[in-house]
Amino acid sequence: MRRLLSSLVLAIGFILVASPALAQTSATPTATATVTAAPIVSISDLTQTNRNTLRAALQAYQAAKATDTVQRMELIQRFITAQITTRTTAVTKMEDVFNIGRCKNVDATAKTDVLAQLTAINTNLTTEQQGITTLTTVDEAKTLSQDVIQSNRVFVIAAPAVYGTCASQTVLYVKSSKIDPLVIKLKAAGKDTTAMETDLNLAVTDATAAYTSFLNALKTRSTTPIDLITTGKSSLTKARNDLTNAASEAQKLADSSATATPTTQ
Repeated sequence: MRRLLSSLVLAIGFILVASPALAQTSATPTATATVTAAPIVSISDLTQTNRNTLRAALQAYQAAKATDTVQRMELIQRFITAQITTRTTAVTKMEDVFNIGRCKNVDATAKTDVLAQLTAINTNLTTEQQGITTLTTVDEAKTLSQDVIQSNRVFVIAAPAVYGTCASQTVLYVKSSKIDPLVIKLKAAGKDTTAMETDLNLAVTDATAAYTSFLNALKTRSTTPIDLITTGKSSLTKARNDLTNAASEAQKLADSSATATPTTQ
């Protein structure tokens, strides 16, 4: 029984540790083993790489502003290429989260929905890359440069939305595949899991709401307000609180089982 309860605490703890959007500084449930999160490329890392690459390309363009128009066009074309390349690289890393990373085993429909949106971004970026060769004026180039940013919104909307959907789906996946079977065994052993199940069900509700917000943000990334991302993060915070409460209830069951006095025959 103690091993079963320890497994339950670990399963809940795994969600809290493994989901980057759920990992916060508040106390996590104690357990008999350490759970280590898998490596993931953070949004800040992706953004910083983008900034560094674009800064170098922009500095080269600015240094040549007083030179001939042909050279200026070549340099601004390089700048737009750098814009597209950093975004394509970032999207590939986001795809890896669902293809080979921590979210590869989540709900198949959710995985398909997220990857379809990332494919759409890459398709758009490919079209924009092809458009570079048709540019004839600096103004046309500036318009294309702005479109690369506004029509894809890779760093402002797509990145937090993708990682948010991953975190949301992690809650749902681990709850259904790892936690539910343990709860069934506990109930069969006569344990009262009512309070813990209430918290777990709330976590599912909040995680589902978060997933919906993040996915909608990803689908409407070119026009969506940042509010959808904010709403998704808020729902994830609620899900984390629900899980923390569930972990506390599981720990109480574990503690009561450990201190129970055996019945004298």
